[in-house]
Formats: sequence, structure tokens, C-alpha cells
Amino acid sequence: MRMRCVSLALLCAACALAPALAQNYPDRPVRIVVGNLAGSGVDSAARVLAQKLSDLWPQQVAIDNRPGANGANAGRIVANSKPDGITLLMVNNTHAINSLFTPNQLYDALTSFDPITLVGQYSFLLVEHPGFPARSLKDLISFAKSRPGEVIYGSPGNGSASRIGMETFIKMAGVNMQRVVDGGPGPAIAKLMSGETHVMLLSYATAQSPLKAGRLRALVVAGPRRSMLLPEVPTSAESGMPGFSVRGWYALLAPAGLPAAIRTKVHDDAVKALRTEAVNKSFNDDNIEVVGGSAEELLAFLKSEIAQYAAQIKAAGIKPE
Repeated sequence: MRMRCVSLALLCAACALAPALAQNYPDRPVRIVVGNLAGSGVDSAARVLAQKLSDLWPQQVAIDNRPGANGANAGRIVANSKPDGITLLMVNNTHAINSLFTPNQLYDALTSFDPITLVGQYSFLLVEHPGFPARSLKDLISFAKSRPGEVIYGSPGNGSASRIGMETFIKMAGVNMQRVVDGGPGPAIAKLMSGETHVMLLSYATAQSPLKAGRLRALVVAGPRRSMLLPEVPTSAESGMPGFSVRGWYALLAPAGLPAAIRTKVHDDAVKALRTEAVNKSFNDDNIEVVGGSAEELLAFLKSEIAQYAAQIKAAGIKPE
């Protein structure tokens, strides 16, 4: 009887402590770890969210850039961090892809983290060097078929959504293209602008400066809708390839085991931040659609993305390098 009373008392104490933990959170500065360099698309989105969370919370939220291993360095840091809400992780598509390409990354893409929310998503653009003779998707396919192996596409990395998307396009179009791999979007874009490569899949956030400067040209939006920022650029469906879609996204995660009360507060405040006019404008300026769904929806989304990438990788015959 005494043991039962002690257990009940401990349970009541734990229940009373949980709201207090959330009420006092955060009691020190928070960091969002990003597995990409400053200035990248995911870094920019993380900084916008961090600024708004800093406005909502009594502590500052800082970005900790830990590039390397296609984002896996950042994943390892957060997976091994204390689950107290002080260390969070902003990821993009590579989080799902790494689980298929890097079996020794020392963490699990799903079970090593608590999902918080899907931050935003966007459609990739198929862009080309302005001197390349193709003026449409149909032109590109015709050119590639007439000159097998002569069209060169750029890739920021082997396990990138851009590379997997291009290989999917090549298979769907029935063409033969060469690939040049670079260590990140920066070097890949530099080669595309110089004409060393001809085409590439990029996010608008990454491509917007050279697009505005006329150093790149957008052929299609690889998604269901035209971009409000590039209304003259047709979708892949409008260009005769309805099944060609390449989606990018950003998601907020925490180390597995985050106390439920803190997890709820981080989620609710992150969604509140995403719903603000300032964040929406900043995201829309980069052609990113704000999402801000539930943790359960994010978990289901991640499982779906991993399954989809597994199918695409198998169909395209892509191997780890």
C-alpha cells in the first residue's frame, strides 16, 4: 500500500512538473543546427524562423551551421544532444535521402528525432545556361535525343534531390545526359553560369539572383503550379511531361525523447511564427509555401518521402559513390 502511494505521489509530481517545464522554456538560448552553409536555402529559412521565435521567446534563437556529409554531420550532433528543446534541427530533402545513401550515418532519420513541424515546401526549377539552344522542355528533350551524351547537367551532390530529380527526368524523357558533381550548390551554379554545364534543377531561392541577372534561364517549374514570381515559366505538365515533379521542403526536428510539454510548446510557437505576415512574406519571396502542420503529419510525410526516394533511386539505378 505504501509503495502504491509513493508511486502515485511520484506520478502526480511528474504531471505537475511537465507544465512548469514548458512554462519556463526556454530558460537559456536555443540553437537550430543546419547541415548547410550560411546563405543556402535551408539556412535562410531557418534564420527567418529563428528570428521570429526570438521575438516570441524570452531567449535568443541562433543558427549553428554544421555542413558536411550531405547534412549528416548536423544530424549526428542533434541526435546525440540532450532532449531538452535547447538544440533543434532544420533539415531538407537530404534528411530523407541520407537514410538511403548513408547507412553508417550513426542515427535513424525517423526514430532518432521527434518531429516538430513541416516548415515549408516548394517546387524545383529546371534551369539552363542562357546560351544553351533549348528554349523549352520539348527543345531540351529533342536536343538531348539528337546528341546523346552531349548535354551535361550539374549536380550539387550524389545524394541530392536535384540529382535524383534529374535522373528521374532522364529516365522519363528517354535521353542520355552526362553529370558533373560539385561539392554543393555554389560550385554547381558557378559551372552552370560559365557554360561548363548546361542544365540543372535548383530551388528558386538558390537560383533567383542569377535568374534576375540573366545569367540563368528557367525552362519549367517541376511542380503542379506556376510560380507567382516567374509567371511566364510553364509547369512540367504544361510542357508535356505531367509526371515530372521535384519537390523541396524544410522541416523542424528535435532529439528523440523531448518532454511532451516542451515538444508541444516548440510546435505551437513554431507554427505561430510561421503564420505571421513577416515569415509568410519572406518565404513567399523565395517561392516557399508555408506549411506548419502537426508533428504526426510531419512523421507521415517523412516516411512517404523516404519511400518515394527509395523507388526513384531504384528506378534510376543510382548507386552511392
